[in-house]
Amino acid sequence: PSLFRNIDGAEQELVEGIRNLQITYGLDTDGDNSPNIFTEDPTLDLSQAVAVRVNLVAQTLETNLAADGGAISRTFRETVTLRNRLP
Repeated sequence: PSLFRNIDGAEQELVEGIRNLQITYGLDTDGDNSPNIFTEDPTLDLSQAVAVRVNLVAQTLETNLAADGGAISRTFRETVTLRNRLP
C-alpha cells in the first residue's frame, strides 16, 4: 500500500504504507460558523466550507508483526478549520 499522485496519467509514489486517505469538507449550513455536516462531495457550494477533516490509515511495511500474522495499521484523524473562514 502506498499513496500515489497522478499527473497527466503518470503515477508517482509519494509515501509507502498508506492504505487509505479520505478528505471531507465541513460545511456550515446554518450560519453559526461551525460545521454541521461533513461531505466528500466537492461539487457542493464550498463557500460554506469552514473545516476539512483528513482520515488516514497507515500500516507497517513488514508483516508478521500483528497477532494474526499481518501488518499493524493505525488510523489518524484530524479536523482543521480553514483560515479566514471563522471569526
